[in-house]
Formats: sequence, structure tokens, C-alpha cells
Amino acid sequence: MNSHCEPIVVDPIKAITRASECTRRLMEKGVTLDDMQAVIDDPVLRAKVVRFWKFGGIEPVTTQSIAREIMGENYFGIEEAIKHYQITPSADQLERLREVPFTAEQLRKRNNTHILIAVFPNDPISVIRDDFPELFNPACDASFSAPLSSSNRFLVNYGDLGWHLISRCSMLNSQSPIYEDQLKMPREKERLPSARTLVYMLVGYFLSTHKRLFESVLLSTSDWSGQHDQVMVGNFNQQGMWVRNFSKIFGTPNLSMTYNLETPHIATECDFGQELNI
Repeated sequence: MNSHCEPIVVDPIKAITRASECTRRLMEKGVTLDDMQAVIDDPVLRAKVVRFWKFGGIEPVTTQSIAREIMGENYFGIEEAIKHYQITPSADQLERLREVPFTAEQLRKRNNTHILIAVFPNDPISVIRDDFPELFNPACDASFSAPLSSSNRFLVNYGDLGWHLISRCSMLNSQSPIYEDQLKMPREKERLPSARTLVYMLVGYFLSTHKRLFESVLLSTSDWSGQHDQVMVGNFNQQGMWVRNFSKIFGTPNLSMTYNLETPHIATECDFGQELNI
């Protein structure tokens, strides 16, 4: 089991009831025990089944070459990750990233406003910062040098393998000092990216294009440290990127939001080998 995985906590009654009902309904439609065993044994098949399932029976995929052509410089794919992050992908990772899980139409609508990025779980934020210290603001050094605790555990999050389509601009009218005000803004099929995904994107995009994104705003992320402190990433100007905690109680005047178009991440052994705490 992948050491970076967190245990999944589920309600035992719901888990057993729904698994039983799901199995019964699938077998009614012709799925056999051998079919189920194939999904258990084959991680690639399992990933495809989960992706098809998550998209409601639609397989919205695009080849990498088409995606690159559509997105232009707003594309940070496998080749870019290998070049700039010195990644050596496994054959399994390359297979899982072979198809881009967005339609050509989705990409064309966002080719000037979003960045399509292939995220590898290669290094956490702490290692990316060690590799490119000149891109991080020295004012954040204390967070990186502090002993590992609940307040900075996000620094060692490796992230999930998968394609992400992230807005390169903060959401219109999202610049509010109060986090709860931001949450009132509905975003269909979109979610906040993690701190690690944002750092990976900002550094990778800069190394690929020599352009900085989010130079004057801090961005909310899906990561929290403690009960009230949300992890922020941004202000990526000449002084370097900020990666810090900020209390949602007090707010910050230049807090904004960017969004990751919702897509199920590519299933790995981690997802199906995690311990269920029930």
C-alpha cells in the first residue's frame, strides 16, 4: 500500500448495504464474479471503470496531442514534467495519463483561461521548495523549517496522479477577506485545488514559460492546518511565492480563489488498497 495514502473512514452500515445492493444490481445486468475479480486484479481496468462510472457513463477523453494543440502554452504535460521536474514516470503512470479526461470542446472553451496540467505525485511542497528555493519567498522559511506537525503537514503531501484543468485567473468577484463569503459562490463541477497542486502548477508553468501567475493575490486551497487556519498559496512576484497558513476568522484583504474543473482522479493501487476505518 502506498505510504502516502490516508485511511478512508466510512459508515459501516452504509458501506455494507450499498456494496451489497450495488453488487446485486450489477449481477442483474450480467456482471459475473469473474468480471468483478478482473476489476480487483487489473489496476488499469479498474481505473477505466471508475472514471467511466464517475462521469455518469460518459468517457470524455482527448489525446495528449490534441490537448497540446488546443491549449498551447497553457499545457503542462508529461514531457514538461519530465523536463522541468526531472520525473521518471513508470509505465503504469504513463498508461494512466495516456488520455486526457476532458473533451476537446471543454478544452477549447478554456484554452485562454485555464492551464491543463499533468500532476505527478513525485515530490511534496517541501522538496519542490528545496529544489527551487529562489521561487519561494524567504518570509515563509519558518514554515518549512519547523518540525512536522498538524500545522504544516500539507508540506509533505505528495498529491494524486492525474490531469487537472485549473483556472489561471482568480474567480471573478471572489476577492473577499472572509472565507465563508467565498463559499457562498456556487461553482458547478469545480473544486478548490490542493496547496500542493497549486505549487506544482505555478512552479511548473514558470519553468516552462518564464511567466508568473497570481502575482498579487493569495489563493484559498483545499488544505487546512488546525481548526481555523487555511493554507494559502500565491503572491508569486519577484520576491517569491507565498505558501502560508492564514486564519479564516480574521480574513486577509487579498484572498481570492481559483478552481480546478472537477474530474475524478486516476485510480491507483492506493485507492483500492486503503484501509477502511469502519
